[in-house]
Formats: sequence, structure tokens, C-alpha cells
Amino acid sequence: MVEQEMEERPDLVSIGSCVLLVLLHGNDLCTLNLGDSRAVLATCSTSNGINGNERLKAIQLTDSHTVDNEDERTQLLASHPDDPKTIVSGRVKGKLKVTRAFGVGYLKKIRSYACLDNTNREMKMILVVLA
Repeated sequence: MVEQEMEERPDLVSIGSCVLLVLLHGNDLCTLNLGDSRAVLATCSTSNGINGNERLKAIQLTDSHTVDNEDERTQLLASHPDDPKTIVSGRVKGKLKVTRAFGVGYLKKIRSYACLDNTNREMKMILVVLA
């Protein structure tokens, strides 16, 4: 079915997207990221405040999967040692800034490699910002 659709609509191979998912279950906060989305947790801390006043503290929950991220760039280049055009002009194959996404099949081999973090948060959670 997919192969037939690709023959009829070859433009579909160039379409893709990122995903960011956050799930809160009790004190467990699970984040799944694929692409250049971000999740930041705001917590409340009395130890940082003046005279015991509460202050917000931002905790980054995800890393950006782009060629600007040194770890992502290093991993991408290591995965394609014989391809001198892996990163061109700050983009994967000169086309795309993100190093992980679903879709855009013409730029990569199909694999599942999202970034999943499951952390128990005993601190006072205020909010999670998704961007």
C-alpha cells in the first residue's frame, strides 16, 4: 500500500514532522522528543529564594535534534563516514536542519531513534512548557 502510494505521490517522500510528547503519571514525568521541539519544566524551589521565598527554576527536559547540537552532528557524521555531503551549509544533505524526524524518507534510512526520558520528579512541579 505504501509503495503504491509512493509511486502515485512521489512528493510524499519529502514530507516530515517532529514530535514532542509529555506524559505525567503521578510523580513520573515522561518525555519523548524527535526533532527540534523543546520541553522545559518549571519547578518551585525555596532554597534559591531570598528569606525563604519561593523561586521558579527551569529544567530543560529535551535536547534539540539539529545539526547545531554538537552531539547530534557528531553522531550523524559517525554514522555516515564515507559521505562527504552528510552536512552541507549547516543542514543534513544541505536540505534539513533537524537530524531526527519522521517522514522525509529520501534523506535517511528508516529507523526508530526517538529520545525518551522517564524521570521521577519529587520536587514541586509548576508547569511544563512545550515549544
